[in-house]
Amino acid sequence: PIITYFGRRKGMVFVLGMSCACFLLGMIPWQWSELWSFERLMTMASIIGVSAAFALAFLYTNELAPTTHRGLVLSSCSIIARGAAFVGPFVSEIFESSTVKLGVNAVLAGSAALICLLLPGKLTQYWQGQPPLSVSSFLRQESCQFRNKLKM
Repeated sequence: PIITYFGRRKGMVFVLGMSCACFLLGMIPWQWSELWSFERLMTMASIIGVSAAFALAFLYTNELAPTTHRGLVLSSCSIIARGAAFVGPFVSEIFESSTVKLGVNAVLAGSAALICLLLPGKLTQYWQGQPPLSVSSFLRQESCQFRNKLKM
């Protein structure tokens, strides 16, 4: 539903911005029971946003990467995600304060949202006037031009 309402790029910016806001709101020290706190609730909401951004990244990459490089780009995204999932629990042991952890996550999510603003909205922005030719039509056009040169 996010893609249908916002599109790919704006959807990525929206879910990453939502995650950044939830991480920042999670710094508010408000605990209403022994188990539940505002920090826990906002962290769960931000995890939903980060997971949605991860899923959107694969859809967005499929549109922007050329067919010849698409497998390499998608596998690189998967490798980076696996590496971050491996390193993530160790990074959380570096900082003892939960507000610092949430602040670091908010900065990362916010900077990812700002970087997504630099990405092109559609691949058609790179096309100059008309969409690229298919291979068969390109060969047909080249053979016609070659025949015309031979006739001269």
